[in-house]
Amino acid sequence: MQIYFLTIFYLTLTAFFLLIESYREYLTFMIRYRHILLSSIKLRVFFFFFGLILGLLNLFFPSSPGPRFLGDLIPAIALFLASIYYPSLKEARIGDATLYGKGKTRGLILLAISCFHFMLPNCVLI
Repeated sequence: MQIYFLTIFYLTLTAFFLLIESYREYLTFMIRYRHILLSSIKLRVFFFFFGLILGLLNLFFPSSPGPRFLGDLIPAIALFLASIYYPSLKEARIGDATLYGKGKTRGLILLAISCFHFMLPNCVLI
């Protein structure tokens, strides 16, 4: 059950991070998080490995009544893609256009997956 909540939290946090440039007036609480994340290498490495581990846990231990393997496939794929995003922040600077090129689209997709997984945790697509 904790994997379920951690997945939703990780996907939502990453989605808000990607959406901060487009929705700055609504996501003011994320400005400090963005600055800390862009300046801390250890935190980016932590989020990278945490996303990978959480994705593997979603594959092997899905929400019930899902199958034992590949039960939460879509959230796991979203976690892998979101975790790959964090190491790419090493060259980025605050306000850099390359950092947020497709951030709005990716953020909305991650937020949709997170909301869908929250509202229907027992939905099995396989």
